[in-house]
Amino acid sequence: KIFIRKLNSEVIPIRQYGDFHFYQELILKKKNIIVSGSTGSGKTTFTNSLLSLVPKDEHIITIEDTKELIPPTQLTTALLADQENKNKSMKSYMNYALRMSPERIIIGEVRGEEVAPILLGLNTGHNGMITTVHANSALDAINRLVLLFKLYSEVDINYDTILKLITKNIDYVIHIENKEVGQIIEVFNSEGGQIFHENINLSNNNQFHQKISS
Repeated sequence: KIFIRKLNSEVIPIRQYGDFHFYQELILKKKNIIVSGSTGSGKTTFTNSLLSLVPKDEHIITIEDTKELIPPTQLTTALLADQENKNKSMKSYMNYALRMSPERIIIGEVRGEEVAPILLGLNTGHNGMITTVHANSALDAINRLVLLFKLYSEVDINYDTILKLITKNIDYVIHIENKEVGQIIEVFNSEGGQIFHENINLSNNNQFHQKISS
């Protein structure tokens, strides 16, 4: 059997996913974004479309273990991890990237030990981060990050504390289904295991332009 995965070599215009101005303001305001979805849903393709909105004078770092992200600017530093080499793992590169003071850090996909430095990096003020995660819904993406942190963190932290750390530092989750945006939530915080969020309806453009700008 041969399994072939063909990636788009060209970036799909973000307008094909809905309100251009909404996505543009997310990027310009340096919101921290999770792009979630199942395997083959179009997470990476959508992420590349988002990255096309990054200002051309920003230095960003991309970290992935499979080359899928398309560098959005000439100032992009692309790091390709080798999970078999601990010195070139995504966790190692993530720790290294945090010391380079980039304008943005883009993670190809979170699925292992790199989740801990990512969340700790967010907690130290690194805004504009974008990453993808396998999940069945936007809320499931947050819970999956909690689970990954519990599995791979070297520090024993209880569930509610991890959830608060994530919800405090993640601004939006965009869930992709069948190559389209299926759900967007704005994340506020959590308490007692409950995630406080709001579903975003892009049909009400004025409301969200005001929300993001505030």
